[in-house]
Amino acid sequence: MFTASAKLTMKADGNLVITSNAGKTLWSTGTTGAGATALLDATGNLVVRNAADTANLWEAKTSAAGGTAALTDRGSLTVYTAQGVSQWSSGTVVRNDFNGDGFADMSNWYVHSDGTDAMHLFEGTTDGSIAAPHSSMARTATDEWDFNAMKQVSGDFNGDGISDVAVMRKYATETKLWTFLGKPNGAFQAPFATWTGPIASWQWERAVLHSGDSNGDGRDDVIAWYEYSDASDALFTFVANAQGGFGTPVKSWTSTSWTRAMGKTVTGDYNGDGRDDIAVFYDYAGGAIKVWTFLGQPNGGYAAPFAGFTHDGWGDWAITHVHSGDFDADGRDDVLFWFDHPDGRDIAYVLESNADGTFVAPRAALTIPAGSLTYGSMKTVVGDYNGDGRGDIGAMYGYTNGTVKMFTWLTKPDATFDPVKVSWSTTTAGAWSYASTHFIDRHHG
Repeated sequence: MFTASAKLTMKADGNLVITSNAGKTLWSTGTTGAGATALLDATGNLVVRNAADTANLWEAKTSAAGGTAALTDRGSLTVYTAQGVSQWSSGTVVRNDFNGDGFADMSNWYVHSDGTDAMHLFEGTTDGSIAAPHSSMARTATDEWDFNAMKQVSGDFNGDGISDVAVMRKYATETKLWTFLGKPNGAFQAPFATWTGPIASWQWERAVLHSGDSNGDGRDDVIAWYEYSDASDALFTFVANAQGGFGTPVKSWTSTSWTRAMGKTVTGDYNGDGRDDIAVFYDYAGGAIKVWTFLGQPNGGYAAPFAGFTHDGWGDWAITHVHSGDFDADGRDDVLFWFDHPDGRDIAYVLESNADGTFVAPRAALTIPAGSLTYGSMKTVVGDYNGDGRGDIGAMYGYTNGTVKMFTWLTKPDATFDPVKVSWSTTTAGAWSYASTHFIDRHHG
């Protein structure tokens, strides 16, 4: 079975395998036995059966009678109920893949000093290094776009297996949501706007944007955490359509007891049901923290949160930076804390997710000695840069002498990280402006 991003194959040895466009294995059942078959049985359980058809060698443990199993164009094997509700997923979407080659990339919006703008793509490669940037959007006319009036997120909004960019832009009397569809060469089509909100009902400044496939339909959606003037909060979902445009935002969760500024928010499929969820790292008094999980719902909204992890003495919330990715390749996203210690050390902790959307205690996966780097000089994007099915850490590092370097920390099978890999860099001060570089990721703000 082939789609735009992946191939599903039952191997001769009985192993059901998903491989990416990069030719790398993203997922497998780990089964053995020549003549094995894969099917969705009468109860809607996705299984691998032995050649004699007497036993299950592997099962997804789904219950979707009358449903279907499909390999999406984004590269994920998903089980749907008869009503079209996603129930299980292999979690093999390669996020931030802007050219569909099976490697995550880093896309940036570059603000020139003369008021013009451009976009560039830093492509991931088979060894996990980051290639030199190339143009993905030609330099605009002066003041055609105003970066300070834009909020951008990345995602595959039309579900074709190539990542796109959504931009929420503020105007004098309204806000518009624009889509830049990605092309196979890593460039972008001309943008189009599909949603407009008058300033009386939607104030750009009050929205923080994220992206994820909220309803499990194979397309990423735009999620807005909106804080009202009375300090109450709500989650809105702009559900994407097949063209990559967006409909009217739908409100789900609301609260009068949260303070948005005390939360750091990421998205990912933390329970493996094929719908992206929200995780919020929330600050409490005395060094206590919680990670709250908001599970995605079939209608694209979000359920009331539950505490997925609690620590009464974590330490300084302000110097903990939060990211998300599938670091252990189990098909569920995990949370990563990058802790910028006051003594100069940096430690990355992985919180692996459970099937119910909770998280295990943080485990140190990378330790960087004091004096090696400064987190504040890094712009970080998590992605699968070598295409092996595990999330890696990518970053641009800006030096005081005006040069930059691209870093990747590749994830090992035990969900720890290799030492830093240095790839593209500049040697002349000012050849590339770190300050002008704004990477586009699955969250903004």
